Amino acid sequence: MNPYEVLLSNKAFAIIGASNDETRMSNYAYKLLKSKGKHVYPVHPTLETLDNDPVYKKVSDIPQNVDVAVFFVNASIGINALDDVVEKGIQTIWLQPGTLSEELVKKAESLNLNIIKDCVIATYNRNEN
Repeated sequence: MNPYEVLLSNKAFAIIGASNDETRMSNYAYKLLKSKGKHVYPVHPTLETLDNDPVYKKVSDIPQNVDVAVFFVNASIGINALDDVVEKGIQTIWLQPGTLSEELVKKAESLNLNIIKDCVIATYNRNEN
């Protein structure tokens, strides 16, 4: 699965591990995807808002359909989020550098999820600049 094609062909993204801290990659990715016209839903258990948008405690709380779950959390948190991703009906996960573990990938594979292992920001930059 070509990561850039995933960006182009999907409209709704959940950012798992969203942050209000503008120095965090999840914040930059959130803003980048929004600037490209995507529907972006931040997910974090304790945040209330991000740039005046509601933040959801978990992916299954998002009322709209989501095409891709983008992971910006460590693998132990990511493993726990996978069942919620499947419950939401998401079939593609995007694992950022630093979020991977063998256990996470094996569980995602056992759930028949499409897995992308790449930096969402770098994918845009490589293909659009």
